[in-house]
Amino acid sequence: KLRVEIEASVKVVAIHSKIEQNKFKTMIIGLATLITILFFGGANEIFFIEKLEKGVKEYVVEKDRKKEILEDLKSSKKVMKAFRKIEKKEFGKWKTMYQDQNTNEQDFHDFFSQLEKERISIQNQVIDETMLVLGKIQEDELESIVKYSGDEYDKAKEKALNKTEKKGTEILFLKTIQVINEVSTDDKKETLLIDGLDNLTNAFENFYESFKSINVRENEILIDKQADKESIHKIKQELNGARKSCFTEVIGYHSLVKSNTNPEQWGSIMKAFTKELEISPK
Repeated sequence: KLRVEIEASVKVVAIHSKIEQNKFKTMIIGLATLITILFFGGANEIFFIEKLEKGVKEYVVEKDRKKEILEDLKSSKKVMKAFRKIEKKEFGKWKTMYQDQNTNEQDFHDFFSQLEKERISIQNQVIDETMLVLGKIQEDELESIVKYSGDEYDKAKEKALNKTEKKGTEILFLKTIQVINEVSTDDKKETLLIDGLDNLTNAFENFYESFKSINVRENEILIDKQADKESIHKIKQELNGARKSCFTEVIGYHSLVKSNTNPEQWGSIMKAFTKELEISPK
């Protein structure tokens, strides 16, 4: 009896140690928000310049030109909105696929490849429209818009940090880690499954860092009216690469769990994992 209690205590200490290690990999945004950005993108993926529409309303002087620019921006938003409806539907399909043990890696790759093609097509269209818009904004107006955008970015960043200080940073996949600990009967397999979540967390972090870099404070190309289309495309390609790496890790984790669990363990772990991947209502 004493030996069983000691082994159980060691296991609890080990899992808490792993959780503590993961605290070095916490993020200032929640997993739900991160998943939303991963699948559906964020505002700065539409116009590159955060709060561009509000900036145009505030700082473009001529009424007719302002109206024309806002109509152009409205058109871009409609395109992205239509694509996000498709993505939301596809996200539902993906969750169904992910909870099915019979789904293989090729099924996932085919799914994400098609989604990537559609995303790139939309991005190309929005890049063309945004560059057209920037060409209609005068230098002094753009300077004011950029300052406004940067200030808004700083405010949002500070707000997120303040929220984190009050709430505390979120340990990604904490509930899944706990379920793995509860249902696992093999320490080596348990370690593999938790390490897999660690790799997934790293991929999410890299993606989020790429996503955050699309702002006027860190990337002057976004506001350079002389920048060519290739420069803008390169920024998008880097973000798409980080997004693809994230999806690859998500696919890999499905295979990892399938290879290291029985049907009952699979059901419990996947239920916890997919529940944590609920998208933000925003």
